[in-house]
Amino acid sequence: MTTGPPGPPRRRAPRLRILSGRELSGAYLARQLLLQRAPIGPVAAIHRLAALQAQYSPSPYLALAARLHSFAIADLERCLKRGTIVKATLMRGTLHLSTAADYPAISGTLRRSAVMHWRQIWGGAGVDPDALAGALAQYLATPRTADEIRKQVDVLSAGALPPRAALASAKLLVPTVHVPPSGLWREHGAPTLVTWPSPLPPPEAARRMVRLYLAGYGPATRAEVAAFAGLRKAEADAALAALEPLCRVADADGRELIDLPGAPRPRDDGLFAPPRLLPKWDSALLSHADRRRILPETLRTRVISPANGDVLATYLLDGAVAGSWQADRAGDRVTVRLSPLGQGPGHDDPALEDEARRTAAFMEPDATVIDVELAAANPG
Repeated sequence: MTTGPPGPPRRRAPRLRILSGRELSGAYLARQLLLQRAPIGPVAAIHRLAALQAQYSPSPYLALAARLHSFAIADLERCLKRGTIVKATLMRGTLHLSTAADYPAISGTLRRSAVMHWRQIWGGAGVDPDALAGALAQYLATPRTADEIRKQVDVLSAGALPPRAALASAKLLVPTVHVPPSGLWREHGAPTLVTWPSPLPPPEAARRMVRLYLAGYGPATRAEVAAFAGLRKAEADAALAALEPLCRVADADGRELIDLPGAPRPRDDGLFAPPRLLPKWDSALLSHADRRRILPETLRTRVISPANGDVLATYLLDGAVAGSWQADRAGDRVTVRLSPLGQGPGHDDPALEDEARRTAAFMEPDATVIDVELAAANPG
């Protein structure tokens, strides 16, 4: 029995650099602008962060206040009024702020998953979503109030859709954005919506959204990339392939993480993460399946409600969620209450108190007295 000549030697896959848990946290905090405040404006910051969770109107303002130098409420309100930043239903079917320049790529990438979500809930009503979307897009070429949209959807669906499906249809089936004052600091009322005026890119152009995600939330697994962008795994793989060359590292559990070349990945030694106060539903806590890089697993269900998905306003110590906070005003006095979510050092750090005072002054600039109260630790 004869054998042929030996084949070429197999190439071993290169060993991936393993990031420690602290290095992974440092990489994430750096691109989330939470290691040091950035001297940039709201448009540049939201582009860096892909989008900001915004179902609670003050949240994106507080998110930027934690990340930017010299940021004021009026800075973001001005951008919303000018249209350089828009408010819309985007990732996870929830309200976000994105830049007007990034909105087409984000909305276009999410369109298939948004329509699928609509079909899952109301597909049995006998209404053609494509026909409804076309009619609604024409109707919403002029800004319409929530009540006007409900009435029109009722007419277009011949009463087949329940009232709660009306606004959802306008948000999920049609690329719509909110018209100010929706999105302003204290604006919590029913929105006025208008159709986005230009065509969206096709879903296969998802590489721009994937790049935004890796820039703001990487390193990440392939599954996390797909989940954030609302893509099937094959679609996510195609978008990643279009972005090659990419960087690949591993976490402490050996999982492959994908990242952009040159993205910040600080070494463990000398890493300093200052205290920060984050708002309700801060996007930094919601954009991965494994959130341990910023949210300890032991606190996950205490910070993010398993019942309804509500997310507490939290504060960070040494780069990780350590407690919750709330601010209340009575007359000229603002009181910030810090509530530790467990035992540990740093809750009485003067730097945390300074950060709480800074946040209170941002929220209530005309207050004359600011108090900071530290509650007893609640181990849960």
